This record gives sequence, C-alpha cells and structure tokens, in this order.
Amino acid sequence: MLPDIAIGITSRDEWIAYYPSRKIDLGVKPGTKINPREPLADCIHNKRVIKEEVSAEFFGFPFTGLANPIIKDGQVIGAVAIQMQEQNEKELRRIADQIVSSVVHTNDSVSKVEKGAEGLSDISHQLLQQSVQSATEMEQTNEVITMIKKIADQTNLLGLNASIEAARAGEMGRGFDVVAKEIRKLSSETVASTEKVRSILSNLQLSMKEMAASVERVVSVGENQAASTQEISAFINEIEKMSKELNKYASQL
Repeated sequence: MLPDIAIGITSRDEWIAYYPSRKIDLGVKPGTKINPREPLADCIHNKRVIKEEVSAEFFGFPFTGLANPIIKDGQVIGAVAIQMQEQNEKELRRIADQIVSSVVHTNDSVSKVEKGAEGLSDISHQLLQQSVQSATEMEQTNEVITMIKKIADQTNLLGLNASIEAARAGEMGRGFDVVAKEIRKLSSETVASTEKVRSILSNLQLSMKEMAASVERVVSVGENQAASTQEISAFINEIEKMSKELNKYASQL
C-alpha cells in the first residue's frame, strides 16, 4: 500500500539503520553523520515533523524527504526519515506539459505556413497563366508590326512611282515630285521605326519566355513546399498525439 520509499532511523547526530528503495538510495550507512544543514537536522533539533524538497547538494540528487522526531521523556532522541523520489515524476510531467505546449504552438505555425504555401501555389499558377497570355498577345503585336512594315513598303513603292511620273511631267510635275519624295522619306522612317519596335518586342518576348520559365519553377517549388508542409503537419499531429499520451502517463505516476 506504500509508495516506493526508502526509510532510515537516526539518533540525534548519526544514521543508525537505512533501507534504500528501488528508486532512491542515499548511500548512508550506520554511523554516517547527519549534515547539520539538511532538513533532517532541523527535524531533530527543532522537534518538528517535516516534508521538504531536499536539494541535490546533500546527496547528489533531489528527492522529497519526510522526517518525524522520535521523542522519549519529552526529549528528541532521534528520527524516522523517509525519502520519496517525486522529483523525476514532477519533472516528467513538466517536460510533458512543455512538449505538448510547444507541439501545439508548432502545429499552429505549420498550419499557417501550409495555408501560405497553398496561397503561393495558387498565385503562382495565376501568374503563369498571365505570362502565357502576355506572350500570346506579344505575338499578335508582332503581326501588327509586320502589317505596318508591309504598308510602309507599299507606300514607298507608290512614292517611287509618283516620282517617276512627276519626272515625266516635267516642269508641271515638280510640286508633285516634292510630295512624292516626302512620302518616300516618311515611308523609310516608318520602316526604320518598325524595325526598332520589332527588335524591342523580340527582346520583350524573350524576357516574357524567361519569366514564364521562372514562374514555372516557382510553381514547382510552391507545389513541393505545399506537399512537404502537409507531411510535416501530419508528423506534428502525430507528435502532438504522442505528447498528450505522455502527459497522461506522467500524470498517473
């Protein structure tokens, strides 16, 4: 009916007999002097029953000490001392409580990260779709540039023909020849500008393709992160479950 305890009998200044338990052994023998600073000495000299936590400085490890003075003819002649190892159980319960608290907090944090990873994956997919759409629109812009260049080439040809006809008309066609030359000049400038725009668009298309490739890599990383986070979350849940079981076991010790 008793817990696993060690027990000893002392006189006023030394141990007379000692019986260790499975959990605790002070290592004292008959004749070992009582440390005047330990709680047992207080029990004997002040004639009082004690139950105190004895620090590790006396016997190398902490324990709960109970002592009751033995009184004869009104005088204390010794004491009965009992030692119980409650510190390990208390420490185990404290650690279990701390583990549960830490795991619950970690689980909450992982859940937030998981939601963030899922959100990042969705945003990355949207960005990928937008970059693909932009690339398609850039190709359509290239078609417009080609058409503008074609019109400019035709305008240049018309200007050339107009200059030829103005030359044939002689003095009467000089004014028309000036207009034809201006048309050809404008056509040439249009062609040059069109080539510059085409070059810019080509570089822009290349950048869009590189961005799309980068977005694809981001999407892949986001998907892997979401999957890894789900695995971590499941693992944390399992640890939380085991920690609660440990806490329950510790509280029953």
